[in-house]
Amino acid sequence: MVNTCVVWGCTNRSRPGDSSLKFFDIPKVIEHQGIQTKELTSERRRIWLARINRADFSPDPSKRHFKVCSDHFIQGMKADLFDKTNPDWAPSLKLRPTQTNGLESSKKRYERTQTRKGKKVKFQTAEALLKLQEIPHSEEDMREIESTDINCDPPDSDSGKCTFLLEGTLECRKREMESEEEREIKRLKQENLALKEKLCAGTGEVSPETFKEEEKVKHYTGLSYSILMALFSFLEPHIPYTSRSALTKFQKLVLVLMKLRLNLGIQDLGYRFKVTPSCVSKTFLDVIHVIPSNLLARAETWSNYKHHNTVKYLIGITPQGAVSFLSSGYGGRVPDKYITENCGLLAKLLPGDVVLADRGFNISENVGLCCAEVKIPAFTRGKEQLSPLELEATRKIAHTRIHVERVIGLVRNKFSILQGTIPIDYLHCQAENVPTIDKITTVCCALTNLCDSVVPFG
Repeated sequence: MVNTCVVWGCTNRSRPGDSSLKFFDIPKVIEHQGIQTKELTSERRRIWLARINRADFSPDPSKRHFKVCSDHFIQGMKADLFDKTNPDWAPSLKLRPTQTNGLESSKKRYERTQTRKGKKVKFQTAEALLKLQEIPHSEEDMREIESTDINCDPPDSDSGKCTFLLEGTLECRKREMESEEEREIKRLKQENLALKEKLCAGTGEVSPETFKEEEKVKHYTGLSYSILMALFSFLEPHIPYTSRSALTKFQKLVLVLMKLRLNLGIQDLGYRFKVTPSCVSKTFLDVIHVIPSNLLARAETWSNYKHHNTVKYLIGITPQGAVSFLSSGYGGRVPDKYITENCGLLAKLLPGDVVLADRGFNISENVGLCCAEVKIPAFTRGKEQLSPLELEATRKIAHTRIHVERVIGLVRNKFSILQGTIPIDYLHCQAENVPTIDKITTVCCALTNLCDSVVPFG
């Protein structure tokens, strides 16, 4: 693609192998890096377009070959966004005659500013030198030193020793000044951090410092504060983050947990975290891919029983009420027996294990091949009533099996996202060929294991 300079009257174009010219994009308005950045980019874009001054030019973002060449900048390079006083903050050379008025004075002001900064440094250096030499000095002496370069020409043979001692003193003083600078920088950083914490607390911004109330943490995430911070410490190295991210790593994790816990809308979360809905959606997908492990999902979702598109999982729990096994997601049409035979549960059974299941799980033969045993409630089909032995065995099984329903109910009630209708996008496979809904279910079950068990002990 050939780049063309859009400044009025300029005919420069990029040529293969020609590195003498550089071409710069028309500035865009950046809206996701804070108010100051947005205002600076808006003003910079307005000034660039005003100096280009072409009625027939429309800065279409898709046409990136329309640029401004380096001939229109004093140093041949555009200045940094935050260096607003630099005359190269916007093009200033070879513009229309009506556009060059005032640009020369702006350049002179910038040069005077840089000169004053240099003189100030020289003045401070001279003052420090005179203090070290303990020579009383007047304002006239300082003006003379400011107007001349600092040098120490030896007037006699003894001055070499004095110069050496002076240089050693200056080096020590320099080290002391550097250590003082480091202490001052450290103090300012601590003060800045404290002010930032106060500001976050005043504006309601989510941070580890403003999210310490146990009731608040449990309401939004379903976890205690200590478990939340332990989870954050474990996931922090893997949560994606760049210098352009609008949210911190902690905010990204809390956003995902709030979505899982309360099933808040994308727009609602955007208002709470002061970001756009697209940023919320991208953050949720990025972080949810980090939390779960690698599982395999299916595509069939229609359930004749529910008369709806559903996703079915096989969940196994331990006697203590912790989720010990979670299958991949299957369509609602898939029979329970098929899921049990193909989800990998049977491979985890050991000889002598006892599996308690509902009546729909006709898996006695499969479990028997693993030298394990399946116990299900007795059937009443073809019988007037159960025998006393069958009744007692069924009562014991039901008393224990009810904990499975309680754990599954706890997972669904604690994280409302599993109760409502999910977007079809959550069924699409992302990284590692795992759909998003599998990752969401895995995270919800894992977070439930971090909470108190619903099974009473003792």
